[in-house]
Amino acid sequence: ANVSYGNVKDEGMTIVGIGTSKVGGVEFGKFAKLNVNLNNAYFFNDTFTHLFSLNYQQVINGATLDSSETISLGGPYGVRAYNNGDGEGDNAVVASFGLRMATPLKDFYITPFYDIGYSWYENDSYTNYMDAYGLQLLYNKTGNFYVKLDLARALKKYKLDDDYSSKAYVSFGKYF
Repeated sequence: ANVSYGNVKDEGMTIVGIGTSKVGGVEFGKFAKLNVNLNNAYFFNDTFTHLFSLNYQQVINGATLDSSETISLGGPYGVRAYNNGDGEGDNAVVASFGLRMATPLKDFYITPFYDIGYSWYENDSYTNYMDAYGLQLLYNKTGNFYVKLDLARALKKYKLDDDYSSKAYVSFGKYF
């Protein structure tokens, strides 16, 4: 967990382009927020491992955050069926549940997963809820590198969308 704090100066500019406030007369000013990140891998046996992650952000002093301090639900480290920046808010809870399965191929794993997120603005009634399911394919050469493919599809179809939101993310990492 960590606590961030600061003072944001609006310099006479606004998001809506008039006046000196951000939203409804609330000035940028001082802010503080709490971030908590929990990750757990529970090893059942040589084949199955349960994966869990929880990310939580909460404004501490009731301020409205600058956009650089807000949190979003979508993206490869959030609800994976949505874009980065989707579901933005001052406060949020994002969780992911997965069951990693070792395959007969050495160092290759398959993980079905479920992502869920809820965000809200501190001084506004607007909220976001997103959830998705998917499949992760992982080749992990421990101590050397990994290649990962995440395929995700939204469980809810929004009325302005042509279809359910779907995303594919490919990532590569090198251990050193």
